[in-house]
Amino acid sequence: MLNRYFKHEDILVHEDFKLVSGETGQVLEQVDGVVKLDGRLCLVEMKWLKEPVGPDDVSRHMMRMFQRGWASALFISNTPFTEAALKLCRDSLQHAPIALATVQELVELLTVQASLAEMLTFKLDAAVVRREPFVPRRK
Repeated sequence: MLNRYFKHEDILVHEDFKLVSGETGQVLEQVDGVVKLDGRLCLVEMKWLKEPVGPDDVSRHMMRMFQRGWASALFISNTPFTEAALKLCRDSLQHAPIALATVQELVELLTVQASLAEMLTFKLDAAVVRREPFVPRRK
């Protein structure tokens, strides 16, 4: 559903995919989607967890981003982010921007018919400028 939302907003570059080892057939990596925002490629991770998002949850996605050079990352969750996860993301900003969002923010965008691309660009810019990976959506 998230990829359909991105496609509707005309920011989807690539739907979810898996990189598989040619030798073993083992899944090496799974990416939930790739979007393009103001010329930046952004790897997307979506999590539906019972508990708040912790550093272990975001670190795998950050490694995917780091292994791709100039990529940015977007992590969307149905639960809040722990202070430890926020600190890890904040500390990684010297390497690449990562922005955090909640499902609730995306739902609110739909209800007010606001631009998803503008909101995500605002979040990535805030991560770079203010060193804050999670800045709530502008009203």
